Order: sequence, then structure tokens, then C-alpha cells
Amino acid sequence: LVDIFSSNNQNIEKLLFTTLISALILITLLFFIGKYLVDRIFRLIIHTSSQEIFISTVLFMVIGASFLANYFGFSYSLGAFIAGALIAETKYKHKIEAD
Repeated sequence: LVDIFSSNNQNIEKLLFTTLISALILITLLFFIGKYLVDRIFRLIIHTSSQEIFISTVLFMVIGASFLANYFGFSYSLGAFIAGALIAETKYKHKIEAD
């Protein structure tokens, strides 16, 4: 929204449309990654029995989602928030909280 209000460009519709498309792509991409890949990745990591690898994987997912959100023009915080929401929906959420 800051881009929309701070823009000197008169073509606000185009800017609003590109922001909306970017948001839809980002949310769809993170949703499918979260729904189909996160549980499988955690399942593989659990079999290693290494707490360090597990915590590193969680941090990597949050940082990766942050960079992905930034790539699409949104804040790092939004990406980290979405990653946290996706991780909270996994069956490993209690282990993540405990570690």
C-alpha cells in the first residue's frame, strides 16, 4: 500500500493490479509449499534424530519465506508471519515449540 500512496504515477490501477497479482502468487505459492512439502520435509528431518538439523530447517523455512515475500515486493515480516502460520498448522508444532 505504501507504493500506491507514494507513487507519482497517475496509473494507480496498473500498480494496484500488479500488487494484487503479486500477493495472489505469493500466497498461493506459500500455501502449496506449506500444504504439500512442509510435513514431508519435517518427517524426513525427524528420522535423522538431530535436534540441530530440525531447528535449522525451521529457521531456514522462515528465512526462505521472508526472502520470497521480499522478492514479490512485500515485507520480510509478512513472509515470516506466513511461514509461522504454515508451520503452526503442521503436526510437529508442539515439537517446534518445545525445541
